[in-house]
Amino acid sequence: MEIVLEEHEEDVPDSPSIKQWLTKGKVVLAELIGDKAILGAMHSNEEDTNTAYERVLNHEDIWNDAVEIIGRGYADERRHKIWLEVYPEDEE
Repeated sequence: MEIVLEEHEEDVPDSPSIKQWLTKGKVVLAELIGDKAILGAMHSNEEDTNTAYERVLNHEDIWNDAVEIIGRGYADERRHKIWLEVYPEDEE
């Protein structure tokens, strides 16, 4: 993705965003409460991430050279979300 951003003369992030820190914070705080809370926080993060990928992929101005990369990332995030939805049931 870095190459695509550079080709479009966009800034490449060099550190986590505020959103990334908040996302991590949900999981860190959940660690104080237990496994179920951790999985809940992780699932919440995956829902947010999946929604963001859907919005980007459906954006009318998406760059053609970014579609494949973003699509692969979205597929990966969907797998994470599905695992988090199935895993707790397997453990009960």
